[in-house]
Amino acid sequence: MKRARILLICIIVVNGFFIAADSELPADLTATIENNLSSSRDFSALLTVIKNKDTELEDQEQYYLFRKDTQGLLLLLQTKPEPVKGRAYLLRNNELWLYNPYGQGFSQATRTQTISNSLALVSDIAAFSFVKDYKVQKITADVLGDYDVYKVELAAKQDSHSVSRITLWIEKTAVLPLKLQAFNRKGIQERTVYYHKYTRTGGEIYPVSIYIEDAADPARKTQLIFSKFNIQPIPDFVFTRAYLEEINKE
Repeated sequence: MKRARILLICIIVVNGFFIAADSELPADLTATIENNLSSSRDFSALLTVIKNKDTELEDQEQYYLFRKDTQGLLLLLQTKPEPVKGRAYLLRNNELWLYNPYGQGFSQATRTQTISNSLALVSDIAAFSFVKDYKVQKITADVLGDYDVYKVELAAKQDSHSVSRITLWIEKTAVLPLKLQAFNRKGIQERTVYYHKYTRTGGEIYPVSIYIEDAADPARKTQLIFSKFNIQPIPDFVFTRAYLEEINKE
């Protein structure tokens, strides 16, 4: 009987600890992340994609990035290098269109389409959609470098997602991602994404530097650098196939 009482006391203490830990969590962590990284304003930026160890400007790819998160719209328009200028990725109505003005025209893809031959995906620069696409499996307290974080494990709600599981490390105070691991349907880790830096413009938070590593080949890397942010309204026409065809006539 005495042993049973001791065991019962231990269970109450342990359960009390987990209740206390859970009470510190935001009411809806994934929704908070999305809200923090979604802009209520239109915004544009210059995106530079650095693959592996490319350091020369002429070896880097550059894009104009246009986002209208309130309508789920995104346009990524390539400006460098010159021979492929005008290629684009257009996301609207949750459909991704690839545009190649050099005879191939439009073709459809998904948000996990790679950007050129890099490790970056269109979903890396679009507004997060964790709430719609993933469900939380587990949340634990963790430490990442000098940061106290939430470690969040997510599973895709549909088997059709090529990224079936995600593990996120979320900085507790700002509730912003610091690290992401992506796993395919076979449970194999494919990429690790590090969110190095954020900036605040006009009261909104935007990423400045994202670093991506191939899990199978750590020497294969991609860095995304965002600069020249602009929060002026963007005409809806910019997010259309007609706009892409029009500007490539010039």
